[in-house]
Amino acid sequence: MNSRAPYQPLSDTALDQAAHWFVILHAGDASEQDQQGWRLWLEASPENARAWACANGVSGHFKGLPVDLARATLGAAAGIGRRRAIKNLAVLIGVAGSSWFTLREQPWQRWTADYRTGLAEQGEWRLADGSLLNLNSSSAVRVEFGQAERILHLLDGELLLETGHDPRPLRVTTAEGSVRPIGTRFSVSQQAGHSRVAVFSGSVELTPSAAPSSPRRLDSGQVSRLFRASSGTPMPASDDLLAWLHGMLIADDMPLSEFASTFERQRRGRVTCAATVADLRISGAFPLNDSDRALDALTANLPVRIRRFTRYWVHIEPR
Repeated sequence: MNSRAPYQPLSDTALDQAAHWFVILHAGDASEQDQQGWRLWLEASPENARAWACANGVSGHFKGLPVDLARATLGAAAGIGRRRAIKNLAVLIGVAGSSWFTLREQPWQRWTADYRTGLAEQGEWRLADGSLLNLNSSSAVRVEFGQAERILHLLDGELLLETGHDPRPLRVTTAEGSVRPIGTRFSVSQQAGHSRVAVFSGSVELTPSAAPSSPRRLDSGQVSRLFRASSGTPMPASDDLLAWLHGMLIADDMPLSEFASTFERQRRGRVTCAATVADLRISGAFPLNDSDRALDALTANLPVRIRRFTRYWVHIEPR
């Protein structure tokens, strides 16, 4: 079953306590009494278990960094007081906890990918059926070409596909459903809770995974969102959506949360956004290879400030 319960925010008490125990147990000098105290706290309530899972999931976001840098980012390196470490981690669990429940499924999926790109990296491949595949940064695709059909599974990130001439049916699957192209050039981007599909030539058919009998057709020059149970009303699509092919982001009334996730794919560490400013809108042209410059530009146009806990953890919050 694909449906999942809505995410319930954790209380400040649970966040602080999870951060407290995380720092103690990872400091390198935890005693048997500390271990026992942690186990009693963990088993005291389901919320404590959720908070602990978030703490471990958040720390996992930094596993791509060198060990010393990852520890410094979490505030646990030598020279940083334990109180400050607890405060830093509690904030990070609070701002990133809900997104972790979505993102936690991705690492193992990426291991199964046939084509992938890293941070600030794009890739282009000619597939066996003649299709041309482009991947945006931090993206992953698994390919299944059989005798009866061709399937591309978008596991993470964004793809642009120009279909080849092959009589077998072709589908692109995402977490929310599938996209069936009809002799076309189109892009699919996996977002938090939905997939964005834009058509630049030909047409496609969007099919939600939970409503397979309710497909929607998208024609050239249209863009829509695909959800698990529905698809959005088609809107005009701009070639600006493909600016990443040229190392640029062209934002046109883009939600700040999407802006943050876009630049998180360009750098090591985390770029998080407070819920109170996530729906603010931003427009402009930004170079993808200079994320610090792009993030700093936000403060000139929006009532936000950029909080840098370290170079590897940037948080956008109200001014």
